[in-house]
Amino acid sequence: MIRNLVLAAAGALMLSACGSSPPSHGSGQVNLNDLVGVRGSSFDGEMQRRGFINKGGFQRDGRAMGLWYNSASRQCVESTTVEGRVQAIDEVSPRTCR
Repeated sequence: MIRNLVLAAAGALMLSACGSSPPSHGSGQVNLNDLVGVRGSSFDGEMQRRGFINKGGFQRDGRAMGLWYNSASRQCVESTTVEGRVQAIDEVSPRTCR
């Protein structure tokens, strides 16, 4: 009986941890694929929650482009937002985020 309680508690702990940590690739890089399609207003907060710092942005052909850097994973990504929704998140050279 105690063994079952311990297993149930361990399972509950694992499930709660799944919802609180950002998805990541096996290499330690943060997976951002689930953010494509989200509203731009939610995107900034979610990127910060996942350890990214906004390194600037600019407009290109009616699109809002943003640069984000995560020092822990050494990822530099460029986000593309069109009509208030994130359309793409692409890895770029870490030099781009300096």
